[in-house]
Amino acid sequence: MPYLRSARALLVVLATLTLATAALAGFTLTKTPPAVQFTGVGPGGFKMVGKTAALSLVQDDKALTVVVALADLTTGIALRDKHMRDKYLEVQKFPDTRLSVPLAALPNPAAGASVDVEVKGTLSLHGVQRELPVKIKASCTAQNVCTAKGSFMINIKEFGIVVPSYLGVTLKPEVNVEAQLEATR
Repeated sequence: MPYLRSARALLVVLATLTLATAALAGFTLTKTPPAVQFTGVGPGGFKMVGKTAALSLVQDDKALTVVVALADLTTGIALRDKHMRDKYLEVQKFPDTRLSVPLAALPNPAAGASVDVEVKGTLSLHGVQRELPVKIKASCTAQNVCTAKGSFMINIKEFGIVVPSYLGVTLKPEVNVEAQLEATR
């Protein structure tokens, strides 16, 4: 299985979770770190954003897989990070999340062009696999520097994750996952 060059410890979530990196099969990540994040919301406009910088790409003859290490996921509050990793994501048992997209489904924009597509991917999270739609926007410059942004929604209960609740504040189970990266041909 050939490995595509991995970005240094990157950012997702759940990732995750996610994602835009799938739009660039056959490309090499640039030095610009990819970005992955999840956003959960709760009552009264409460919003929790998790990020990581631990992403790699694995490609075989059928699919491109985005792998996000969940241990590096941060939300900006150390105690919340500990709860997220230990109680909800159970990172000791489930250290990463993976999104696999068939190579045949991936866009390959021409120089100077951009594409918006929706593809089916398989997300593996918390020991559960689910197929889901992934929205991808990819574009390339005349110098063959390409960017991709991807997003999808998940319901964490469908992956066996307990809905986070702390001091009476409970997040909704629907979580948005977004990612972006830059690569060269």
